[in-house]
Amino acid sequence: MKFIIAAIILIVTTTTAYAETLGTTKGSANYQTGVALAKTMDAGDITLIPLPHRGTQIYLEKVDWGEIDFGISNPTDFFWGYMGMRTSKRPHKNLRFVANLHFFKTGLAVRHNSDIKSYNDLEGKKIPSEFRGAPGFHWNIKHKLLNSNPPLEWKDVKRVPVTSLPGNWAAFRSGRVDVTIIAVGAGHAKKLHASVDGGIRMLSLNQGLAEFRLLEGWPGFEVITVKPNPRTPSIRKPTRILTFPYMLWTNKNVPDDVVMKIVLALYKHAEVYRKSSKMVSGFDETKMDAFTGGVPMHNGAKLAYEIINK
Repeated sequence: MKFIIAAIILIVTTTTAYAETLGTTKGSANYQTGVALAKTMDAGDITLIPLPHRGTQIYLEKVDWGEIDFGISNPTDFFWGYMGMRTSKRPHKNLRFVANLHFFKTGLAVRHNSDIKSYNDLEGKKIPSEFRGAPGFHWNIKHKLLNSNPPLEWKDVKRVPVTSLPGNWAAFRSGRVDVTIIAVGAGHAKKLHASVDGGIRMLSLNQGLAEFRLLEGWPGFEVITVKPNPRTPSIRKPTRILTFPYMLWTNKNVPDDVVMKIVLALYKHAEVYRKSSKMVSGFDETKMDAFTGGVPMHNGAKLAYEIINK
């Protein structure tokens, strides 16, 4: 049976070269994911072109309109976009789930020599906000403030408007903000660590009711503890951070055969994906269809998983 599945995957991923477009964000872990996917698709004779944007919401609109073929994001941005909640002013009902990718590990970081030792110390501090090009990060940080004891709101901190995720890092480097949001192990986090005197330090999330407030209403998110590792210098001691599956999604009108080929290529060339970046090395191809983020699955993806799961 495995031989038959492998033969089918080989046929559908090597017959014709395809060129598809993928929405990503500029200079971020999101873009690194797009590049990793492009390398993986190339191994399956499929051309996937990452198109960097200022924020996820911008290309989410384009995928819904059919101007871009695919997009990647965390499950909440995807679900909110589909439903028309929070970061999205209208429902984007043309969106469809394709695959779970790797798990992101994220949280707030401060300068290592900062007097901010925990989320409880954020009151009165300068916090990046707005994120005009990527409003999901505005909600992301607002929601992380709930992890403090007692919970904080925007009125309890000094809001510093930024335009984008890279803008948030620039504001941190210049001292305009006291904290910054990063993805552990991503290239931007390592650069930030090297560019700040004394390096950076991830804040550890509180447990109990504070954790409940943090996770409520954010499907797919969970808290894990990560240990110090030379590859993640921002982790100075065992640290509790958020993790969530990154997702590949598309427009419902993208042809079934195209989506099927992309899913099968990712499954077949999973090792290429894992080796393309340390950040995605934990990808598990057996869990690609394990969580859809509350959005319908594309028919082409369904066909692919029927083949994979036989």
